[in-house]
Amino acid sequence: MQAEKCDWIETLPDVMILQLNRLKFDNNTTIKTTHKVPIEPVLYPDRFLKKNQVEVEKLRQRVKELRTKIEYLEKNLD
Repeated sequence: MQAEKCDWIETLPDVMILQLNRLKFDNNTTIKTTHKVPIEPVLYPDRFLKKNQVEVEKLRQRVKELRTKIEYLEKNLD
């Protein structure tokens, strides 16, 4: 199972600083990962705005359902 955390923003700031916690848990041990995290040149912060929360959560659920369906279809392709 994968943990997920999402914070909602009321208004967008003039400057935004992102902090990534790149941790991996293995056998009750925390390990800091050193792999590179690609950052897109364009960010779409509207998906984190509080006023869009309901719509975003619906879209995330739909994406999850589609990924599950793709996984099922790929397994049953043969």
